[in-house]
Amino acid sequence: MFTIWLWLLRVTVIAVLAGVYLTTTGKASVPAGLPMPGLAGQIGSLGTLLALWLVSEVLGAGGSPPDDLEGRLEAAHAGRPYVPQLRVEPPERAEATAPAVKKEPIPDRIQFTDQVLKLSATGQHAALAKELPKPAVLDLLLEASPPPERLKLLVAVARALEAAGDLDGAFQRARQARDLNRNATSAREVLVRVSVARPGSPRLDEIYPLVKELKAEWREELAPVVLKALELGLTRPTISARLVDEVWRLLETFRRFDDVAEPFAEAVEAHVKRHPERADLLTLVARLRGGQGQTKKALAAAGAALALTSECPAVYRFLIEHHTTAGTLSELAGELMRKKAAGTVSSALDAALGQIDGALELQAAAAGRAGRKLAPLDLGMALRAGKDYPSAITALQEALRSATVDSAPFVRFLLATAFLRSGHPDPAVEHVDHLDPEDLLLEQRYELAADLEAAGRLGEARRLYASVAAGDRMFGDVELCLARLDQAAATADPKQRFEESLAAALSVRYKSPRLAGQGGMGLVYRASDANTGAAVAIKVLNPMIAGEAEHRRRFLREANTLAELSHPGVVRILDVSEKPVPYYAMEFLEGSTLAERLHKEGRIDTDDAVRIAARMADALGYCHGKGLIHRDVKPANVFLEARGRIVLIDFGLVHADKSTALTRTGALMGTPAYMAPEQVCGEPISFATDIYALGVTLYEMVTGALPFEGEDLIGQVLSKPPPPPHERQPGILESVERTILRCLQKDPAARFASCSELRDVLG
Repeated sequence: MFTIWLWLLRVTVIAVLAGVYLTTTGKASVPAGLPMPGLAGQIGSLGTLLALWLVSEVLGAGGSPPDDLEGRLEAAHAGRPYVPQLRVEPPERAEATAPAVKKEPIPDRIQFTDQVLKLSATGQHAALAKELPKPAVLDLLLEASPPPERLKLLVAVARALEAAGDLDGAFQRARQARDLNRNATSAREVLVRVSVARPGSPRLDEIYPLVKELKAEWREELAPVVLKALELGLTRPTISARLVDEVWRLLETFRRFDDVAEPFAEAVEAHVKRHPERADLLTLVARLRGGQGQTKKALAAAGAALALTSECPAVYRFLIEHHTTAGTLSELAGELMRKKAAGTVSSALDAALGQIDGALELQAAAAGRAGRKLAPLDLGMALRAGKDYPSAITALQEALRSATVDSAPFVRFLLATAFLRSGHPDPAVEHVDHLDPEDLLLEQRYELAADLEAAGRLGEARRLYASVAAGDRMFGDVELCLARLDQAAATADPKQRFEESLAAALSVRYKSPRLAGQGGMGLVYRASDANTGAAVAIKVLNPMIAGEAEHRRRFLREANTLAELSHPGVVRILDVSEKPVPYYAMEFLEGSTLAERLHKEGRIDTDDAVRIAARMADALGYCHGKGLIHRDVKPANVFLEARGRIVLIDFGLVHADKSTALTRTGALMGTPAYMAPEQVCGEPISFATDIYALGVTLYEMVTGALPFEGEDLIGQVLSKPPPPPHERQPGILESVERTILRCLQKDPAARFASCSELRDVLG
């Protein structure tokens, strides 16, 4: 459009000049009335027209731009950027012009594509590199190709440049191919190879995403690329936990290839030695070793990581996964608790301990699927986590029998909470008695205290809450818990207040006293010695009669008498005190009384009965040697300890023959069915009185019945001869029957002269 206007301007100028010439020369006439300029005006008009002519010539000299593709290709061949040029004729020179530069022929796109793909398909990448045009021409040819064909060309060109050593060019072309199609495997392979081989330091953000994409297409020749990517991850000043996990997922794919796994593990270990603050990287080594079945090396790597830092969640996750698979979570739980008990403050450690219960259920489920039997402690922990408390108790009791000194407190803690949550506080408190709060974590003490409070065992609960507060008063709501229990104690009944005051008084030496039984004069509590941890029985004068001087004297006399005795067949006294009320502590016996056994079995085998009677005679003989008469020998006061000891207990009616008895005149002291005639009549007693009671006890053991029962019991004891034992139980040995009947003689002088003689007869 611009050119047409220029030509119209030229025609107008020529027409006007021609008109002026004709008019001036007279060859043409001007119509009348038409004004004509003067000579000066004509000259000015001619000048203006000439100027317009020159402008048109200058503007027209530019012409139209050259053909677009041809001009761009020529510029590409010349190695310069394309700039449109005005068409200006060069001035004539006298000298000869320089010879024209020989132009490289522009390849035909279709022929070029065929040639590139053919050479690439046959692996002739070096030859192809020599045939490639300049980059600018190559760009135009690639741009003109459709996308599928362009992708193949880019990959082929990248391989050719790689073969020719132009790694930067190969990287550029491979990245273009990958950007064109991110799923192009061939493009990724070239890209990762070239990324590692390029001069200078490779960048992790360039090659790491590519390596991740190659996981599903692993080939061993790519191992150097993967290893380089992993090593680059170590060079970063900080590496996030997320990147650690990503590296692990990568390793998990390649872990069976030693050409990647072993060099990387060694590189990590060396790196951590130089940079201990990067101990979290040892998690990768631990997982790698574990995946290869190198369990010891895996655990060693995890242990090394925890020795350097406790704030490494990845290490704890690995350990939980490993022990869950191995079925040994109880071992890990013990290790973590010991680490925390040693004073380690770590949010990662706390989180790991909180994950144990969930892992236990997974462990149990995995063991069930595999048909594998868990260890008792692991099974008990899993059942407790699943709230199957009865089954958990059975498993944990088995675990306690084989527990070590270090692990026993943890097992007892589990048992106590399982008993409490299943509604059985008494056996729970027995395990609490064996626990030193210092053996438990603050969290465990608080948990156990809360369970005890819920079960109504407020004294034990308060003791544990107080232990938590002593360790950390800001722990949870422990101060509110203590205030709540103090308020409850203020409104408690007198008996409860007495027990709490007693517990406070005994707490200097004994822990967790609880009522185990009671008689006419005393209450028996079970507790544990704060120094030795051994269970003890504490007999306390009943507070209802503690104000009577006679009862206090009798109670203290019993305690002091027993404290002077030392014989296997006599209960051992450990401590005697009068504050806050009179009490004495004695050894706690595990087992049952002879009365409980007779009630359960009816009678006892003759040989066993004779053995028990012989032990009783031996213990009574020792007491008689000290001038003491028991006065209340009967099955209820004979304890059959689980370990086989036969022990005389309850010396509340003991009488010293060299002193005045603390018995009111006319008072009947003892149990009528086992009392000798002289004791029933209130006559002076002797050592033979105990022998008579021992004979009644032996009679009951072998026959399952007492010699005198029913109405007028005292009259029978005084006047009626006892029925021969064989009438009650046929088959009794005659020697045993003679021994029993001699013990039951009405006249004390007719009985055995001493317990030693009786002991010899019994054998």
